Formats: sequence, structure tokens, C-alpha cells
Amino acid sequence: MFKQLLTVFYRNALRSKGTFVIYTIGFSTALTSVILIYLWIADELSFDQYHTPQLYQAMYHQPTDHGIQTSGQTPTFLAQALKADIPEVAMATVATPPHFLPEFTLSTRGQHVKGIVKFASEDFFNMFSYPLVAGAPGQVLKEKYSVVISQHLAKTLFGNNPTPIGETFSYSLLSIQQDVIVAGVFQDLPANSSEQFDLVLPFAQFQEIVKPGPPNWTRPEPFSTYVLLKDNSNLDVVNQKLSTYIQSKDNAATSILFLKQYSDNYLYGQYTNGKPDGGRINYVIMFGIIALCIVTVASINFINLSTARATQRVKQIGIKKTVGASRTSLTVQQLGETIFLTLLSLAAALLLVKWILPNFNVITQKHLTLAPTYRFVLSLMAITFTTGILAGIYPALYLSGIDPVKALKGKAIGPSAGNMVRQGLVVFQFTASIIFIIAVIIIYKQIAFVQSKDLGYQKNNLLYFDIDGALVEKTDAFLTEVKRFPGVVQASGMLGYLTGEATGISGSFTHRGKTITCQSLQVSFDMIETLGLKVKEGRSFLRQQDAGQTNNRWILNEAAVDAMGEEHVVGKVIDGKEVIGVVKNFHVQSLHEMIKPMALALVPNQSLTLWVRMLPGKEEQTIDYLQKLYTTYNPGFTFRYHFIDQVYARQYASEQRISLLSKYFAGLAIIISCLGLLGLAVFTLETRKKEISIRKVLGSSGQEVMLLLLNGFTRPVFMAIVLALPVSYLLARAWLNTFAYTAPLSAWYFAIGGLLPLAITWITVGSVAITAIRTNPVQHLRHD
Repeated sequence: MFKQLLTVFYRNALRSKGTFVIYTIGFSTALTSVILIYLWIADELSFDQYHTPQLYQAMYHQPTDHGIQTSGQTPTFLAQALKADIPEVAMATVATPPHFLPEFTLSTRGQHVKGIVKFASEDFFNMFSYPLVAGAPGQVLKEKYSVVISQHLAKTLFGNNPTPIGETFSYSLLSIQQDVIVAGVFQDLPANSSEQFDLVLPFAQFQEIVKPGPPNWTRPEPFSTYVLLKDNSNLDVVNQKLSTYIQSKDNAATSILFLKQYSDNYLYGQYTNGKPDGGRINYVIMFGIIALCIVTVASINFINLSTARATQRVKQIGIKKTVGASRTSLTVQQLGETIFLTLLSLAAALLLVKWILPNFNVITQKHLTLAPTYRFVLSLMAITFTTGILAGIYPALYLSGIDPVKALKGKAIGPSAGNMVRQGLVVFQFTASIIFIIAVIIIYKQIAFVQSKDLGYQKNNLLYFDIDGALVEKTDAFLTEVKRFPGVVQASGMLGYLTGEATGISGSFTHRGKTITCQSLQVSFDMIETLGLKVKEGRSFLRQQDAGQTNNRWILNEAAVDAMGEEHVVGKVIDGKEVIGVVKNFHVQSLHEMIKPMALALVPNQSLTLWVRMLPGKEEQTIDYLQKLYTTYNPGFTFRYHFIDQVYARQYASEQRISLLSKYFAGLAIIISCLGLLGLAVFTLETRKKEISIRKVLGSSGQEVMLLLLNGFTRPVFMAIVLALPVSYLLARAWLNTFAYTAPLSAWYFAIGGLLPLAITWITVGSVAITAIRTNPVQHLRHD
């Protein structure tokens, strides 16, 4: 049976080479897209899944004037309190959150390297599934001056010693310098870990550095609390207990505590007014739908082309049925041919994926491979056979149901046979294509809007770098020399960064009985001028007037003034600090979030980063000068700098990758749809060739025949436009709502999305129709 099916498939492929090539191109292109999307989705779904499902993060719902804000920022003492008070909690740990700290300088044996640091309390390695290659999970963070390092860092610092237990090195940050002893080595974190770090230090060290005050349940602190629940614990019961837990500690507290599974953070990290609102899972769903649409469009192509070829096979089927072939056997034969075709296309698709995957990894910033795992092979077979059955079932039933008498007379296929189905399939194809086109346009426009929006500060020609080594004690002298260089406009220092999670210090102040959550950005003199912030009221920090007033004077942004409900605050004392100025709002978070209240505090001697604004056109000379000057102050240290506009752009790397991927997959869907149009055009001309010939004999011009043919294809595309436009608008609005600031939705986006497929339809059908119009009508009428 198998040999017979294979023989029939081979003969039909030889008989219709052009159609077979179209089949293969359509299916292999679709399967290539689906395999790439599958690999991407599988990788996204795998993030943090290797941790135990009993691992949770403590989260807060905080009521504010603008709705409920959800955050994972918790105080340092919460972990121990939960372990003591909640019976279901087996272990708890407090840690610094991802991206909270700048890279530390690690020094040993005359070398200086950078490392991403995490501080965590004692049970961290007991709770998280980060395997240790040396050391005991419950012991490595017990001693205050111990450290646990990655395998990669162990090799960098200690060469050929893979388990350097007992070895020492020092870390430094600003004036902080500490020798630590290696107590453990953990395996390098996998690529599907949402957090990446090089070394873990005991949280006791961090507390020694920052010297936290007494517990305050109403004051937010920027730390993460993780708990491990006991087996068989009911999360709903635990969250019910936690809903009033904070209030039981302090009646003045308004926040609500709850636990969220740690492995859900990566995909489900977005909240709106206290309710889960997706996150990266939205992109997973979107690309899953795109994959389904691409497979469906390719299957539609096969259906259209198969029915177009029916006129060539109708007598063959009629003979088979006359000699006793059952409808079941004919259906199996047709489905078998389709599955053979999809398997052949799968082989071509795998070769294409292997060729494309390195570039695909560059675009997605992933490390995807074609590993023949059990799950991958099983999924691939399921996708292939489902595609084959989806594409082949209608043609199989359609052809096997032909009346043998009419088939042998050549009358089994008529102009209206299956026409409604094919028209509906074309409508579906182009509805999907129009939605893809509009989505690509809107994503591109939003990213362009984000990149060009006025942020309230001047991000061009502005770089920053971390302070290291001897530079910590000589910052003022260094800045003085920097400002003398002709290519430098202004320079200053800041405690932290201007973008990302480590922007400012979370806190709050009370004004007229109202608690206002406010971030504090600690800056040095000339920072406002270096950033190019606009002073709306009052003045900037001045050396002559503010020297000696460290952390006693504030400059607020407009959002902070609005939150206070004041019009003029300059000269007032807020939370023990005098307000000397107000600056216009500027963005430090991404445009996904509204601008929040912020206070700029003068702290000139605690800068972590130095910022330099350069003259346009003098960037190269200025960077060379900075590098030489930095090396002079810091022999043996590497000068590493970052342009703020590039760092800002990386905040939207996810959207940029989605935009690029959407563009490629939308282009593939349109190409495959064009193949479907080609199939339908061939079918229409095949069934109407005698009608066209008669019209030409009776005097119809080529233009009239062309308009007649185009009219039949224009109607389903118009129907697709009518269906696609409202769906596109709703999807676009839903995606744009994830941004606090959005580009306007122009009617031109939807007009282009509708007119482009219409133009493609006319070009595709017109190119086929021209051949039919130029054909001598005698060739089609000679048998009648």
C-alpha cells in the first residue's frame, strides 16, 4: 500500500512539475516559519521552569491616587517575619532584585574584572535550583565575608582551579572595598534564566554597608522576598492570610501582600490596577497565532491548487471508481499524497531552518538549536501530519466524491463547483495578511515614536561610565580636567543610572497628611546642566550657595508637585529638605509607564557614575581623551563607557525584535497568500477558458475580459478588508495600551494595509489573465 501511494505521488509530481514546485515552496516556507516560531515559543515558555513550583515571590498591591500599583519591592525584614508567622512557609530569603546594583570591580593577583553581584540571605541556594559544583547549599552564605561565584568567574579569577574554595579576592564599589573568601561555586546560569549574575554575597554584608533603620511596615524598600512553601500548601489559603498581614503589623499600612509563583514572573509580569494583565505571554500568544495562520494559509493554497488540478485528474478518478475503487481508498490516496508532500517539505524546511537559525538567533538574542529531543521530534511530527491532514482533507473528499459517469464525460467539474469554499478561503487568507500588514506598520511607528520622543533631557552625545579604583577619591579633580577639554560641554556625577530598574532610590514623603511615593535621584553639581533638564521654577544646584548642604536640598519634577497638589513649592521645606527648584518632567522609566514623582537630591561625594556631554562632531577625540585620562588615574583598569541613547534604545529591544520578526513573518504570509491567489487564478482560468474564448470570438476586448476576471477576485479581497480593519484596530489599540505614551493611530496605516493586498491581487491575477487573453480562442474551442 505504501509503495503504491509513493508511486502515484511520484507520477503525479512528474506530470505537474510546476504545480508540485508551488506546493513544495508553499509548504516548506510555512513549515520553516512554524519551526522557527516553535523554537522561540518553547524557549520563552522554558524560562525559570527548572525551579521548584513551590518557590514564590512576595508581591505588594499598593492603593494610590492613580489606581492600584503592583510591585515586588519589599522590606529587608519581611522574609524572616513570614518564616516566623506563616506556618506554610518552609524557607524564606531576601535578595537584591535584578539590575539593582552596578557591576562591581573584582580584583585578585593584579587583575581587575567586572562582575554582576547579587546579595542574598542564607537559604538562597536551598530555595533556588542553582546547582553548586563546590560547597553545601545551606552553608555557603553563612559567613558574612564568604562569596559564591560562577564557574566562569572562577576560571577568570583563578585559572585552572575549578573549585577555588578558600581562595580570596576583593570587590570594590565607590569607597567600599572588601576582601571575601570563596565558599562555593555554582554552575553557570542557563540561558533560560530570567536573572543573570556572576557572584552571590551574603545579605549580611549588604546590611553592614547600608545600615538599615528599624522595621517600618509603611515604607517601601527596593528588595525582593522569596518564600518556599511546604509541600501540599494551598496558595489561596496562604494569600488569604497575607491579605491582612501587613495591617496586623501596622494599622497605618495600606498595602496588600500576596505570593506569586516565581516561574511566572518572566511571562506574566504585567499588572494593571492590581489585576494580572499578561506580559511577555502576549507575544507568545501572538506568534502562536501567526504560526497557525501561516500553516492555514499554506493549506489553503494547497486546497485551491488541488481543486484547480481536479480537471486534469477527474477522468483518472472516474476510471478508478468504475473499476471498483471505493471512496475511502481514494480519500486515503489523496491524503497520503498530501502527507508525502508535507514530509518532503519538512525535510526542505529543516535544511532552511539550519541555514537561517544563526541569523534568527542574532535577531532574537537567543541560543536556539535544532536539538532532536523527544518533545521536539514529537511536536514536529504532530505539526507536519496536522498540516497534511488540514490541507488534504477537503481536496480528498471533494475529488473522491466525484460522480464517475460525469467524470468520464468530462462534466464533473463546473465553474461553480466548490466556489463558495474557495472564495471563503481567499477571504480568510487576505484577512490574515491585512492584519499582519497593519500590525507591522503600527509596531514600526510606535517604536519610531519612542525613539524620537522628547524625553525631557538631551540623550544625544551623552555618555557615562562607572567610577573605579583611585578615581573614587579623586572624582572632583578628574571632572575638573574633563571639563577643560574643548570637546566637553559639561560633566557631572550621579549615584546610579538614568534608565532601568536601578534609577533612583525608592522612598516616600508626607505632605499635609498625604504619603507620596517618590524616587530620589542623587546627583552632584552640574548634573542638571549635563543632562539638559529644563528648570521650570527656582534654580539648579550651585556650588556657591549649596556647598555643605548635602542631601538637605531638593529639586522636584512636575509630577511630584502635581502629586502634592501644590502650584508653587520653591522655598518650602518638604520632609526636612528645602525645595530650591522644579524641573520639567523627564523620562527615566520606559514609555510603558507614566512619569512618576522624583526628587533630585544633592549628594556630591557619592557618585557611582560620571556623565559627560560632548560637542557634536567631537565625540571621537573626546572619547580618546577620556580613555587616556581615565587610565592615568586608574592604571590597570579598563575604560568602559555607554552612550545613553543606546542604553535607552535597549529598553525597547523586546519590541524592536517583535517588530522585526513580525515584518518577516508578515512578508512570508503575504508571499504564501500570493501563491494561493495564483492557484485560484489558475483554477478560474481553467474552468472559464471556453467562456473567455467565446467572449473574444463575439468581440469582447482584452480589457473587458481582464476587468471581468479581476472583478471576481476583487470582491473577496474587499470582504477581507471589511473584516480585517476593525479587528486590526482593536488589536492595535490593545497593544498600544501597554504604553503610557503612544503614537497617534493614523487612518493611513489601515488604508495602506487594505490597499496593498488589493494591488497584489490585481498584479497576481492580471499576470495570469494576460496569458489567457493572448491565447488563440481556437485552441479552447476546437473540441466543441
